[in-house]
Amino acid sequence: MQAFFHQSEFDQPHPSRARALVKAHPEVRQLMVRNPYTALIALSIVVTQTAIAYWMGTLGFGFWWLSLLIAYCIGAFANHANYVIIHDATHNLIFRSKSWNKMVCVLADLPNLAPGAMGFRVYHLKHHSHQGDYEYDADLANHWEARLVGNKWYRKALWLMLFPFFQLTRPPRLKAITMWDRWFFVNFLCAAAFFISHLHFSFRLVCIRWGLAGFRSITHTISTRRRSAIMGRLISSR
Repeated sequence: MQAFFHQSEFDQPHPSRARALVKAHPEVRQLMVRNPYTALIALSIVVTQTAIAYWMGTLGFGFWWLSLLIAYCIGAFANHANYVIIHDATHNLIFRSKSWNKMVCVLADLPNLAPGAMGFRVYHLKHHSHQGDYEYDADLANHWEARLVGNKWYRKALWLMLFPFFQLTRPPRLKAITMWDRWFFVNFLCAAAFFISHLHFSFRLVCIRWGLAGFRSITHTISTRRRSAIMGRLISSR
């Protein structure tokens, strides 16, 4: 394994980096506040995506090329933006209430093909509390993943494109994690209701939605995902 990765013996860096940042730039604390208006951004993105999908559904399959273009140029970025909001809500950066933040997660997760907001919340918080611990941190690749991918660039490219599927193989190795709670089922039922409503109004619309959600997975994987992780730890520790 050491042939593929640099293994550090230091503790996880989030707390020390946060302290160093605040010490060097005390003014940054003014930005470390919750912003309830983020929920409105999530709602506007979901409404916009749904409207685009419905419009494309009315055009018919003859415009499949336009559907792919819009999915790539608009849908992927919109879904990625909502996944960043899911990340912020996971760190309780939108509302003070955990339940309200979870509701924002469910809302922002609606356009995705498969509901994953509550699962992300569980594993991501565990990642912060046990960063670098193979038995708790779902962000660490499986040992067999590292051996399979190695240092080949084309293998890494395929790994990135299939990253959501690789992530699904990691939970069985993790310890002391309970994901099947009521919020998980709320997440699943809301996503199912959203999907069924699409089926009711237009089957073609569902096909467009699959494209929009699929591109999100790739874009989210190759983009930065942690712009507020340090802020989340500071606020949650207050």
